[in-house]
Amino acid sequence: DGPQAFAAGSVVFDVGDPGDSMYVVERGVVVVTDANDRVVARAKDGDVVGERSLMGSERRALRATVDVDANAPASLLELSAFESHWSPYDRVGVVNFIP
Repeated sequence: DGPQAFAAGSVVFDVGDPGDSMYVVERGVVVVTDANDRVVARAKDGDVVGERSLMGSERRALRATVDVDANAPASLLELSAFESHWSPYDRVGVVNFIP
């Protein structure tokens, strides 16, 4: 599947959502906040968001929202089945800790 378009202000994922994918920001700015709405990161072109929840099949602890101040939509590529992307690295022990 190709990149998905998200309008300014759109929630990409929210606190408590299943952590079953990560996103590569192809274009735009995504603001990552904690449960108290404190900004913990700003992701831009080429950055990845949502990857931490994949490490232990956890629910998401953070919220990712397309930046409303950028006045532009964002384009994000969702990467599901994350573990299959890592399989070539298993030989060097990079992901042996992933269940």
